[in-house]
Amino acid sequence: MFKFIHYRERIAANSTKIIKSYRTKRRKIQNDHKLLNESKTCFSIQNVNQIVELFINQKKNKNQPVDDLYKYNDVLVQINENSNFSKNSEKITDSNCSNTIKNEVDKCSINNEKKPLHIKLKHWALECYDPHSTLDKLLPILKNEEDYKSFQKLPLNSRTLLNSGSSATKNILNIYPGIYYHFGLSYGINRHLLKFKHEDNEIKIVQFWPLLAYVYPHSNNIFPIEIYHGNSKPNDSNNYLKYFIEEAKYLTKNGIELNGNLFKVSIMAFCCDSPAKSFILKIKSHTGFSSCTRCYHEGEYFQNRICFPYQENSCKMRDHCGYVTMIQKSHHLREGVTSDLTELSNFDMVQSFPLDYMHLVLLGAMRKLIHLWMSKGPVTVRLHNRQIAKISELLLGLRQFIPIEFARKPRSFEDICRWKATELRQFLLHTGPIVLKTFLSEVCYKNIMLLIIAMTILLSSNHKNNLRFTDYLLNYFVQSFGNMYGQHFISHNIHGLLHIVEDYKRFGPFDSCSCFPFENYLQFLKSAVRKPNKPLQQIVRKYKEENTVIASNTPICQTMHDNGLMIEKITCSPQFSLIKLQTFSINVATCSDTYI
Repeated sequence: MFKFIHYRERIAANSTKIIKSYRTKRRKIQNDHKLLNESKTCFSIQNVNQIVELFINQKKNKNQPVDDLYKYNDVLVQINENSNFSKNSEKITDSNCSNTIKNEVDKCSINNEKKPLHIKLKHWALECYDPHSTLDKLLPILKNEEDYKSFQKLPLNSRTLLNSGSSATKNILNIYPGIYYHFGLSYGINRHLLKFKHEDNEIKIVQFWPLLAYVYPHSNNIFPIEIYHGNSKPNDSNNYLKYFIEEAKYLTKNGIELNGNLFKVSIMAFCCDSPAKSFILKIKSHTGFSSCTRCYHEGEYFQNRICFPYQENSCKMRDHCGYVTMIQKSHHLREGVTSDLTELSNFDMVQSFPLDYMHLVLLGAMRKLIHLWMSKGPVTVRLHNRQIAKISELLLGLRQFIPIEFARKPRSFEDICRWKATELRQFLLHTGPIVLKTFLSEVCYKNIMLLIIAMTILLSSNHKNNLRFTDYLLNYFVQSFGNMYGQHFISHNIHGLLHIVEDYKRFGPFDSCSCFPFENYLQFLKSAVRKPNKPLQQIVRKYKEENTVIASNTPICQTMHDNGLMIEKITCSPQFSLIKLQTFSINVATCSDTYI
């Protein structure tokens, strides 16, 4: 089974490299200057090259092995004795050396596997996002060191090391009004399923429309199927999905062969926000009267907005046949035009597009409620400024108790416009019930608790017997929401809460059909773009580079220390205070991360 997302991301690309602000650069220079003054070691800038050359010559003359390069004390002492340091220079002690080694180890993970040097360099370049220009300067230096045989096998060019030559982007296609690259569905399945089994001077605003996927339920690793890049979104979604549909039709019919075994392929779901869903299905977006993708309830224009007042008797539900035959023509953008996804076998055009709770519940309903409490709602439900300040104070006070598994720490209500979906999820499920109880009126608090309890059930895998109760809670929430805040505030997202229980019945807990993992992958696309010239080609090359390295699930230990209590006659070196596992981390240095 496979799960897909279509998502839109805008990236502002400057014609120059991304640099920090002028004030940040001044602050960095000031800190460097302060650090230089504190270390009482001074030397002439003109002698730097002489020092380095002298050190290399000494190593060559003494024929020291490669291991000596890692003896920090020897290296520093040799430089100190043979260069123009002042007489006030501090002696390098074992404690200084130990601190240096600790700082270096803190930045590295523990990996007992011996890997070739070129693989280690490739890992380093990809993990540190090192630019190719740096590698192009480093590789010739290493290769010219004749005393180290392992250096002689290194390539001279970064593109050879990272397997990112110009051939990687030769299949860029034109889709009006932009360009497009098709990574391939079968390519992503092969890579991730096999890994699972083996364990200018102007500022230009451009858009990326990626189609991402992962193999369900064997792997949560996201891979791109295709990416569109242009100054605006594609004119026609059918053209955008053309190559994906052709490949998907073939795979769903013939399956895919891996290691001599034939696997069946099916498209499980498309996870989208409302604009992307409208684009793919060629239907009205969330601002339309007939925009609900699950029922035939038509919205009303009331108090300068489109709303969906609560109805006691539920409307008729949509189905695949109704979409194909266009029963409600006002639901579609153009008469007689539907998505080419209808060509896929056993693919339901209604049920296979779940209502993503990240956009619907968190960025939609939860954020709307906070805005209503702060300023936009009726006077009877608004909070005073003192109450808002007190809630913000309580949220900030909880920061020290938030474990590392949460992507963000709580922020004040004043920053609500900048809250991310992860912050809204944390507030809805964890911190909100605590900080709101004292300040909201009784009816408002009971109303929000209906949503909190319902979402707790829908995000759990062991509450399948409570779905009927959950559906009742959500219906009562929407009904009481309209009575308290006004029927005109029942927007497309609030109305959608009436239908989300059906998605649980089909897909299970909401985290199995949400946009969260795909949103996290977008940071890879952003980081791959280093300059404004040919951004799509940069992403393609970066993806090809990443595919040459197999990710490891080995636990990572960080922050080395030597002050732990040990059992007698048992030595354990080194010791660490932080361990990062695949799903959680433990840090003995902070009280919020010392327990599971």
